[in-house]
Amino acid sequence: MSYTSSVSKNGIYLGVFALIASLLLALVNINTEEKTENNKTQRILNTINDILPSGSFDNDIMSQCLWIDDKRVSKKRSKAYVATLNSEPTAVIFNPVASDGYNGNIFITMSVLKNGEIGGVRVISHKETPGLGDKIETIKSDWIHQFDGASLQNPKPQMWKVKKDNGTFDQLTGATITPRSVVQAVKNTLTYFQENQSSLLKSQNQCGESNE
Repeated sequence: MSYTSSVSKNGIYLGVFALIASLLLALVNINTEEKTENNKTQRILNTINDILPSGSFDNDIMSQCLWIDDKRVSKKRSKAYVATLNSEPTAVIFNPVASDGYNGNIFITMSVLKNGEIGGVRVISHKETPGLGDKIETIKSDWIHQFDGASLQNPKPQMWKVKKDNGTFDQLTGATITPRSVVQAVKNTLTYFQENQSSLLKSQNQCGESNE
């Protein structure tokens, strides 16, 4: 076999190997993305029962999904879900993102009841400082429960700030940026709900399959 033929054959082998490696890497990335999305969906599902009153819904909430295109709620298009009881809407579950946390995005799930009151708020994921900003988690403190039952009437919109900014909500000891960001994100979502309440509560599934 000539040197040229040997080099050519080796080049083909290397090309095939590189193609196979690329395909395997692509499959791994797809599986990882699917697992990440499934884990996120499952965490939202687990959270819903915590932020809606017992007996307030009887539908498969994840199958009644809406797209929210409003940068006050999230800079990227986000999903919301409608809870119903006996086919009547009772609440909307939003997934706002506070993009100005101390260490980046703070991902939130919150429910707004039909009357405009908050059923509950939970932080799904974040990168805030351990021992300081991470007290927005329920396992670290009760801080997030300040929002239970709140609305744009109670407190008034101008009071939707942390106490350091002359508002209603407590800040965290040694951390103001994190709670300030969460308060603003929750207020923005309430404002969006108030402005679009009628259409949101009447909306049908817009997202296709419930696991999308």
